[in-house]
Amino acid sequence: MFIQSSLFDSSQFQKRKAPAQADFENKNIDLLLAFREMVPKAFLRLHREIFSIIEPISQDKNLPAVIMSGYFKGELIKLFPQLCSNATKQRFLLTGAGNERIFVKKLDSQRRPSNIPTVDSVLIYNQLSNSHFDVFPNIFLGYSATEDWSDFTGIYAVCIDGEKTLWISDLMMLDNNNGANIITMPLQPVIPISPKIKEGVVKIKKKAE
Repeated sequence: MFIQSSLFDSSQFQKRKAPAQADFENKNIDLLLAFREMVPKAFLRLHREIFSIIEPISQDKNLPAVIMSGYFKGELIKLFPQLCSNATKQRFLLTGAGNERIFVKKLDSQRRPSNIPTVDSVLIYNQLSNSHFDVFPNIFLGYSATEDWSDFTGIYAVCIDGEKTLWISDLMMLDNNNGANIITMPLQPVIPISPKIKEGVVKIKKKAE
């Protein structure tokens, strides 16, 4: 995605300093491991509770992403309310252990977030701030998915600066035995209904608990 930086004069803004990847992982390991557990459970709910009721032909193209976003927001507020105090109605974000601004997003095939360029989104993607005090880095916590939403393809924490990807943490590769308290989030009982998926699409496989 081309990140338009010509919407403003970037010299008028402060640069946010990106954290070292290992430092970010170590400080925020509980959040990262919890999000890793959320993604497959969110996809199971998406298929059981949404795709089983609303046929694909009747769905808005943004419906799956909106449903996933709402699920993540609700679970993160319940599990980490202390990290969500800076969230607003316009934009949901968490404050990391190192004061990182963490945004939850669906990522594209290049493991990058995508939005229609606005002044706010361009500032975020280019690690710019209009405050001398708020210079903490922007991090994206997200997932990638197949085009038909039959399953997720990855779970990541990503740090970018404009068109440059500074680092990508593959959360599926994080070590569970690093002293972090892994949070288990059981799904609420749901009456199983076979999801109505487009012909030729491979149905999601139930993942082991």
